[in-house]
Amino acid sequence: TGLQPQQPSLDSIRAMGECFVKKFFDTFDNRRA
Repeated sequence: TGLQPQQPSLDSIRAMGECFVKKFFDTFDNRRA
């Protein structure tokens, strides 16, 4: 790790994206139910 300290971690970006999508769909499902 730390091979490219000047660039944001793609893993962290992917994790935030997945968290956002999961939260979005959880809210969507709750509104449907």
